[in-house]
Amino acid sequence: MKAVKSYYLYILAIIEVVLLTAVYYYFWRIGYTHGIAGYPEYLGMGKFILMGIYAVLTGILFALSGAFRYRRLRAGNIIVKQWGVMLMVNIITFMQLSLTAKHLVAKRPMFDATIAQAVFIVIYTLAADLLIKHYRMAGTMLVTGEGGEGLKVGASLDGYSIAEIDNENHTMVDISTLFEKADKYDAVLIQKRDETMEYLIKHCLEKKKGVYLTREDSVIYGVSRVREAGKNYILVLGMGEEDGKLFDRVRAYLV
Repeated sequence: MKAVKSYYLYILAIIEVVLLTAVYYYFWRIGYTHGIAGYPEYLGMGKFILMGIYAVLTGILFALSGAFRYRRLRAGNIIVKQWGVMLMVNIITFMQLSLTAKHLVAKRPMFDATIAQAVFIVIYTLAADLLIKHYRMAGTMLVTGEGGEGLKVGASLDGYSIAEIDNENHTMVDISTLFEKADKYDAVLIQKRDETMEYLIKHCLEKKKGVYLTREDSVIYGVSRVREAGKNYILVLGMGEEDGKLFDRVRAYLV
């Protein structure tokens, strides 16, 4: 299941980069006729090389900024990240085109492309978020701690398929075993506080795994992601002041 999950998420990421590049190409090459003052002419393979550079730059910056972390971050968080990246990519591309033409090129194509891409990002991210959740494409989940009796193996939670339920009350003696078990899955739902909870959360955050709680905690900040069967499941974004990002922390307390 993990391989299937990675396959689908990679496909979603590649499709998005390709479509964003196509929007750029439309406004750069097709959206305007040639001969406009300040609009450089690229012939032969030159335009395809520039498109390739644009796609590679977009994909790398998206990956480095965490803009492809579907279901790991809220859709709104991903949209903001992708907006910021696209603005940066388009500014760099505008400078690249200007350097190639040896003068400032027309600003209108890049401006229109940026606006169109912003609209596309909102639509695509929301659609991908719903698709991943509906088809359980986020991966597999481990449910641990007492209180998970209401959940069943095979059920879906926030796009994850519940693969194992461990209702044991763990102690620090079990922490290594618990880490090894958590490493087999893409997300962990902690149903009840015990002495291993804080360490398990930190472990999951370090491993970039989704980690959920069934209630708020003053030490942990997160966002309400799922409300099912009378329970409120919280996606943990971080622990402590030094590990958190300002916008995630503000969003957590506003939800």
